[in-house]
Amino acid sequence: MLFLSTMMNAPLVLLLVFFYTTTIFLTSSYGTLAQSSLSKGSSLSVEKPNDVLVSSNGVFTAGFYNVGDNAYYFAIWFTQSSNSTIVWMANRDQPVNGRGSILLLSRNGNLVLKDIGRIDVWTTVTNSATQVELTLLDTGNLVLQTSENDILWESFNFPTDTLLPYQPLTRHTKLISSRSRSNYSSGMYSLFFDNDNLLHLLYDGPETSSLYWPSPAILFPVGRTTYNSSRIAFINLSGYFKSSDAFKFYASDYGEGPKRRLTIDYDGNLRLYSLDEKQGEWIVSWQAIHQMCKVHGICGVNSLCVHGIHGKRCSCLPGFKEKHSTDHDWSYGCQPKFNHSYQFGSYSDFVELPYVDFYGFDMKAPQAMSLEDCKRSCLRLDSCKAVMYQKQKGMCYPKSVLFNGIRTPSFVGTTYLRLPNEILKSYYYEPDWIVSSTQMNCSTVISHTIARDYPKDRGNRFFMYLLWFVSALGGVEMVCIVLGCCFLYRTRGDANLVQQGHLFVLTGSKKFTYRELQKATSGFSNEIGRGGGGTVYKGVLPDGRVAAIKRSDQPRQYHTLVTLVREKMSTSSTDDDDHDMASIVEQVMDPRVDSPYSVAKMEVLVKVALQCVEEEKDARPTMRKVVEMLIDHHENV
Repeated sequence: MLFLSTMMNAPLVLLLVFFYTTTIFLTSSYGTLAQSSLSKGSSLSVEKPNDVLVSSNGVFTAGFYNVGDNAYYFAIWFTQSSNSTIVWMANRDQPVNGRGSILLLSRNGNLVLKDIGRIDVWTTVTNSATQVELTLLDTGNLVLQTSENDILWESFNFPTDTLLPYQPLTRHTKLISSRSRSNYSSGMYSLFFDNDNLLHLLYDGPETSSLYWPSPAILFPVGRTTYNSSRIAFINLSGYFKSSDAFKFYASDYGEGPKRRLTIDYDGNLRLYSLDEKQGEWIVSWQAIHQMCKVHGICGVNSLCVHGIHGKRCSCLPGFKEKHSTDHDWSYGCQPKFNHSYQFGSYSDFVELPYVDFYGFDMKAPQAMSLEDCKRSCLRLDSCKAVMYQKQKGMCYPKSVLFNGIRTPSFVGTTYLRLPNEILKSYYYEPDWIVSSTQMNCSTVISHTIARDYPKDRGNRFFMYLLWFVSALGGVEMVCIVLGCCFLYRTRGDANLVQQGHLFVLTGSKKFTYRELQKATSGFSNEIGRGGGGTVYKGVLPDGRVAAIKRSDQPRQYHTLVTLVREKMSTSSTDDDDHDMASIVEQVMDPRVDSPYSVAKMEVLVKVALQCVEEEKDARPTMRKVVEMLIDHHENV
């Protein structure tokens, strides 16, 4: 009877086994049993990593996403991409705290994101007396709906920088780029329907804004129509995009299969991506702009964008410098090294920039005239920054703003940059300046001397060249010495906690910092012995163990020397006495150096060296900062 009963209940047993196996699988995949919805009165906590919503197909996850030091967004991301690519954010411009923040579906039907202290950061502004549920659908759409399936709110109606398949872009919505690759806050580029019913890309920078796609030079873009006011666009699962202005395109891997997203990236380009699920990486299957220098604002005002072997490069115009040189944010462009309020024409002249054009900001309608008349017309206007001249047509374009500068051999024209005479006396245009700028990466320090003093004595040209060569060689040697010192001192105190942990596990010993040993010995006060080139002190380690700590006499001599030099430099700076400074430099110089040297340059090198040997690691300058300090001094001398 027992056997017969078991056989009769076999389907039930198999069902229970299947349910149990499925539960185990889901638990191992998501840490806890994955949920795709949130009910009234429930919440998700930033402090619980497993407090997430997962779509039933496992493609999308919604939860708290770490974007920085103790900073979190409530976001939706692709579960299977290697870097968990975000497709939507609730609070992209106001991250919440990593402690105490929650997403709450209140009992009145309102979805609220609360920061620590229960401050409302974001809300759906909804209300319902009936049962309400928040669900993450398989499409990636986060939906707040009633038990009668009435939708109160959905994330598809509030896109950030990404469109998912069948998510509509309408007259009421737009895509806004991130600020940078790692900063997800609202950036300077957007995709939207303008009042002409056309789909446009817009640059909205700190000082100016402009449309750049479709190209402003094209009055009637091919294949576009302004006669449909519905203003709607979307992409389907196969990679086909269609807009009400008749614009359309197909993905290079057109067809159903890969997961897709259409994103306006932080660099201003609109791209369609397909997910390689084996690698978890995104592949570009279409993009709006192929030459990145055509994206407005990519290098900011008073700068130039050039296409090189490795993509675009940005550089400042002659007589200009980076605005944000510390973080090298080229979107802010460059600023003049001189007073930009020009006097009458006799106080300024022009530098020739062949094959260079600047978008828009023409001061008046172009006119046919000679090059000299074109320059004179600009010199009469204080606000004229440059003229673009097309020799073949004899057309003159005076410019009031130097924006979106681009150099390309295909451009038939030359820009003449206006500079004050005092700048032109110390700077002259080098024909290879444009070529050299192509080697500069927009994310690195730009350091290129575009001019030098005019030679006064042609008879001594050989001697001058030899003198420049010797001086440059000596300067390079000095820079190498200072950089080497900085590198040694920075790396000496840069053993991080992970490396120390590995050392302790492998050898049973731990590496201590000077401050830790100083604290353990109460300032090296309890001496218990001497010998072997040092003094032994009694110390108590953080874990309570008593240790004998030996302090070498050599570092003491080193610290004494550094302290002495620093005090002397400080005293000289206070007294502001050039003679005293020369005396101090002479004292710290190696007596074997018997050749002439510049006291001012040596003063800078000593000051830089003192910064490089600061006891606190974070107080020491970076390699980049050392180079900047040396170059700034070289340019000012």
